Amino acid sequence: MKALRFIGIALLTVLMSVSFSACGGSDDDDNNGGGNETPTSIEGTWYMKSVTWYNYYTDGTKEEKRSSDNRTYADYAEDEIWKLAKSGNNYIWTEIEKGYSPETHTWEKLGNNEFKCSLDGKNHKIVITSIERNKMVLEWTEDYDGEPSTSKGSKPHYSVGVHTLLRK
Repeated sequence: MKALRFIGIALLTVLMSVSFSACGGSDDDDNNGGGNETPTSIEGTWYMKSVTWYNYYTDGTKEEKRSSDNRTYADYAEDEIWKLAKSGNNYIWTEIEKGYSPETHTWEKLGNNEFKCSLDGKNHKIVITSIERNKMVLEWTEDYDGEPSTSKGSKPHYSVGVHTLLRK
């Protein structure tokens, strides 16, 4: 009888330890800080932290542009704000830049982390390279399905901007 009781207590102990370990996850598992999957939503209000433009050459090399378009803002500055709202598989993007009228465009979903945005008759490709709950980094390729630029006699290239955005 004592042996049966001992086996019952041992089984109960094992079951309880398994159920405690199943509940022991972190309370911020949904922010994907370091996970391999992109969080399901990029919706919300994003504040531009910085953008750096470079030339991506068709031979696979890249070179940072010395451009007045490169900029850095204080955290959560209201100089440039992006609002993203889900619309089916796509997102509606509203850009609010200080001194300019707000612009609204659609980000059409291409893949898991890829979107297309048509501006000024050209298609631009957006690739989210990393995302956390409060920070997103993306590459914006200008006119990605057009011919590479050869301005000023340069090698064929595309202009790519690396944007870092923050969300409260």
